[in-house]
Amino acid sequence: MTVHHHDGTLVSTQTPALGDTVTVFLRARANRVFVRSTPDGEPHFTEAVVDRVDGDTTWWRAGVEVRNPVTTYRFLVDGRWVNALGTVDHDVPDAYDFRLVTYDPPPAWARDAVVYQIFPDRFARSIPRAAPDWAIPCDWDTPVIGRGPETPRQFYGGDLDGIAGRLDHLERLGVNTVYLTPIFPAPPTTGTTPPRSTGSTRCSAGTKRWPGWRTPYTPGVGG
Repeated sequence: MTVHHHDGTLVSTQTPALGDTVTVFLRARANRVFVRSTPDGEPHFTEAVVDRVDGDTTWWRAGVEVRNPVTTYRFLVDGRWVNALGTVDHDVPDAYDFRLVTYDPPPAWARDAVVYQIFPDRFARSIPRAAPDWAIPCDWDTPVIGRGPETPRQFYGGDLDGIAGRLDHLERLGVNTVYLTPIFPAPPTTGTTPPRSTGSTRCSAGTKRWPGWRTPYTPGVGG
C-alpha cells in the first residue's frame, strides 16, 4: 500500500490570518490529488499540482483559503481520503481532518515545557493552619475519601510556600513549568458542589506527590 504523508509542518505558514491562502503539501504517488475544505459548511475542492519530484516520490501542493478561525481540510488522492488518521477508502467525519488555526500561537517557551500539575491543597504545606469552617481538617496521612458528601470538604492545608519549598525536587525531575489547579478562595477544595463553590474547578488530573507521601487524589473520583 502506498503511504501518503502530510502533517502540520507541511504548510507554508503555521500562523495564518483570516483571509490568507495557505499552501499545503502532500507526499504521494498519485495520478490526481485534490484538497477538500469546507469554508462555508459545504465541500470545496481544489486540484493540487506537482510541486517537485524527489526520486520516486512526488510532492503535491494546493492552496487552502482560511475563511474561519479553524479551517479544516483533507486530501482526495486517486479517490481515497487522506486525513490525520491516514488513508481510507470511504467517507469519514470531519473530526480528524487537518486544521489551519488563526488563533494566537502558544508562547515559544511552551515548545520545550515539561509541565507538572499540582493540586496545592494535597501537595505540600509550609506550616499547620486552621481549616475553614466548612472543611474537614485532615492530617497529612489522613486517607482521601473517595466517595460521598465529605469528599470535597477534606482540607489538608497545602499552600504556595509548600510548593516553593520543594521546587528543587521538581527541578531534579526535569520539570521547568508548574501548572496549578485554582488557588483563589473557593470552597470546597475539589469539585463544584453548589452553593459553596465560588469558582473552583474539577481537579480531574489528580495531584502529584513526593515518594512515600500519602495516597494522592484519585482522578475523577468524588470531585
